[in-house]
Amino acid sequence: MEIRRIFPLGRSTSEGKNQLNAVLYPGDETDSFEKTFRTWHDEQHLMAFFEANQWDMPSHWDFNFFTNKVEMERESFLDLLLNRAVSERLPLDLLFKPLRNEEYVERELSLNKARPEIRRSILRLYALRIDMNCFLITGGAIKVTARMQEAQHTNLELIRLNQARDYLAEQGITDVYLFQASFNFR
Repeated sequence: MEIRRIFPLGRSTSEGKNQLNAVLYPGDETDSFEKTFRTWHDEQHLMAFFEANQWDMPSHWDFNFFTNKVEMERESFLDLLLNRAVSERLPLDLLFKPLRNEEYVERELSLNKARPEIRRSILRLYALRIDMNCFLITGGAIKVTARMQEAQHTNLELIRLNQARDYLAEQGITDVYLFQASFNFR
């Protein structure tokens, strides 16, 4: 498993500073962050997704509504992340929430999700919380079901989250200092 830094670029961070990283899976050319945002912009992928999942979507959604919604949310998401990349006053901890809504205490290597700040958003990024304001993106999805286990593509993201958490735990990585020391960021 390889880890790529999304931001900040080219420098290490101190505790509490925003740091976003992404998994590069074996055999992939792009990391999970870039791959997710590219997929959300790929019309062929969106058409295939719509056709395969339209029964899980509200009945008034047609393909044009769906693609417009995904594009609007994608742009909003990128803006949110860019703002956090350049501002210390917008912590990542406010964007990423525990994966399970009933979890209230954040801990290292906990499973997290983020979504655009749009009502009833369907886009999700999935990440491990390494430490305060330090996250590792494992993937993302268009979520149109109530639970991740209900759809094959979101269940796959849940599996990836758990695999990445298990890998880091096996390596003894439990905080931002061990994380930075363990990976050669590019």
